[in-house]
Amino acid sequence: MKKHLALLLTALMICLMAVPVFAGAEREVDVGEVKFGIMRATKEWKADGVIDEGEYYEIPLKDTWLSYAWNDIDENAETLSKSMEPKLYMSWDDKYVYTATVYKVSKFFNEYGADPGSMWKAACIQNNFAPKVDDVLGPENRLEYGIGLTSDTNELISFVWADASDGAAIGWVPEAGADFTVTHSNNVLTYEARTPWEAFLGFTPKEGDVFGYCIVWAGGNDYDQYLHAQLASGCTGFGKDAFSFAQVTLEAAPVVETEPPAVEEPAPADDAPAVTPAPKTADTFAVVVFAAVATAAGAVVVSKKRSK
Repeated sequence: MKKHLALLLTALMICLMAVPVFAGAEREVDVGEVKFGIMRATKEWKADGVIDEGEYYEIPLKDTWLSYAWNDIDENAETLSKSMEPKLYMSWDDKYVYTATVYKVSKFFNEYGADPGSMWKAACIQNNFAPKVDDVLGPENRLEYGIGLTSDTNELISFVWADASDGAAIGWVPEAGADFTVTHSNNVLTYEARTPWEAFLGFTPKEGDVFGYCIVWAGGNDYDQYLHAQLASGCTGFGKDAFSFAQVTLEAAPVVETEPPAVEEPAPADDAPAVTPAPKTADTFAVVVFAAVATAAGAVVVSKKRSK
């Protein structure tokens, strides 16, 4: 009896000492209704941590497009997951779809260099691509990969969690420095990535075509503390559902309107001095003849006076 009582008391003490961990999630309002377009790139893509106009174009994010998930190791977890203020930029060309994003974290933490498959619990992003919703074969019909920068070793890491798009999977794995980069400054993270169309589609898309997309912004600030903001059925709390991914339409490059150069009005001419026209040759000759005749007549008069 005493033994059983001791075991019961021990179990009770363990329960009292254990810190319960709760998880929460909040789904987006516009489930299955997220749609936007991305324009064709007009500038060469570079994995340099700089987001240039023409290389990408910003996608204005609506609050009703975002879901959130967290666990309560940190008592402020829900607030932190909703305070990352993500910005999204995208573009495309015949070979790749380009994504870039910037968001802030309360603390930059990612020590999963030896276990990149677990970096979803730290600072990283998860990119998800799928065919358009009409061609999706099932909720898991997607390419999903993560990219991150380790906070302890400053190492670029990646991991592919799902490679089941439309049967055209090629086993693509993003290469650090070539296909993606991540930079960090004052708890602000910048990600750039390019994803080949052939990694999740069986064809090269063209203007007007549609594909599915979802992104998870992860900002866990310690081991096993996950904080997620998610676009269009991201992951935690509800699972990734390719049927609910954002439907993204490929658009033409923006038209750059150029105005013709302004035509300068000619400057007003200065007041020029009046020019007296030169006498014509005939007028000159008449003057000379008249002078000669007058001279001759005078000579005759003088001669007559002398003869008197």
